[in-house]
Order: sequence, then C-alpha cells, then structure tokens
Amino acid sequence: MENETYSRALVTYVDILGFSDLINKSRTDASQVERIAQVLATLKQRSSDWSRIHRALGAEIEKIFSSLDFSDHIVRCTRISEGANVSDLIDSDLFSLVICN
Repeated sequence: MENETYSRALVTYVDILGFSDLINKSRTDASQVERIAQVLATLKQRSSDWSRIHRALGAEIEKIFSSLDFSDHIVRCTRISEGANVSDLIDSDLFSLVICN
C-alpha cells in the first residue's frame, strides 16, 4: 500500500428510485422484467457513453472517467487533472445525469 497515490475526483452516486417497486411488481407481472432490464441497460450505456478523456498539451490521451454499477446503483468517478476546469467537469457530469432521466 505504500505505492498508493491519491488524486482529486468528482464522484457521483446514482440510485434508481422506485427500483424495489419494479422488482416487487415483476413477481406478478412478467412484463416488468423486461422493463427492469431496459432501465439497467439504458443507464449502463449512457454512463459509458459519457466516458471522458483528457489531453494535456503535448501529453498522451488519458481516460479520466470510470463507472461501476451494481443492482440499481451506479458510482461514477471523474478524475480532476491538474489545471482542469472543475466547473466544466461538474456541468458535464450534471448534463450526462440529466439525459439519463
């Protein structure tokens, strides 16, 4: 663990409201299973669509965004590179969350 490094990051946590209701309804309505699969697939796809990269002047391209999903939760992380405009990163992250709605 002595080689661990830390960096600043913008982290967002998304929880699908009403997901447990969908699960409960799926017990008696098989069409809800398809709806659950559709909701999860859409969120996963849209999270990965917004993968961001950063290219410093004269530097290699580096991935600064990652996401992890489990059940009805998504954790998104955008690393804040040195000199990055944090306001732009927040705006971009909020925009990507809004279009998932």
